[in-house]
Amino acid sequence: MRDDLFDNLATKTVTKTDKAKSAYVLSEAQRAVLEAAGKLQGKGGDNAIRFDIDVPNDLSGLQLSVSYYDSIREGAGRTPEARMGRDIVRWMEIGDSITLGNI
Repeated sequence: MRDDLFDNLATKTVTKTDKAKSAYVLSEAQRAVLEAAGKLQGKGGDNAIRFDIDVPNDLSGLQLSVSYYDSIREGAGRTPEARMGRDIVRWMEIGDSITLGNI
């Protein structure tokens, strides 16, 4: 992937927890990429925002429908974290590098 095509770019490796919890936890840098693209996470549950992500290295023009939200971690004593669900979780595999970028 050519880094010079994007204004903002951030990568994170998919973990066992991402897959087991069916929710991809974004890195702070990935969250910043989405924010720069005008995407702010919903407050979880039915309040998640939904949008499509293009997969540029897929020759068939794959788009993933994702939900983007703050997790609700009541009783954990921690602040909510930005997560993505839906197609991205079914599509990704443990060890994959997920790069988010915007123009």
